[in-house]
Amino acid sequence: MKTPENHPIELVLVGHGTRSQQGVEEFLACSTLLAERLLNFDVQPGFLDLQSPSLRETPVKALRNG
Repeated sequence: MKTPENHPIELVLVGHGTRSQQGVEEFLACSTLLAERLLNFDVQPGFLDLQSPSLRETPVKALRNG
């Protein structure tokens, strides 16, 4: 599925955030796996708390991409 302009659909994946580096890496790996499988989507990860990119930064990045 794509938008009428034939652009990928922006999908923001939200993680709570953690101080655990392993938790961050697992969330980002999940985001990468989704992006590889959902070819018509531009998957952007964002965290609610404690980590970057924050959920506030993620939609801005998505908008810049198209």
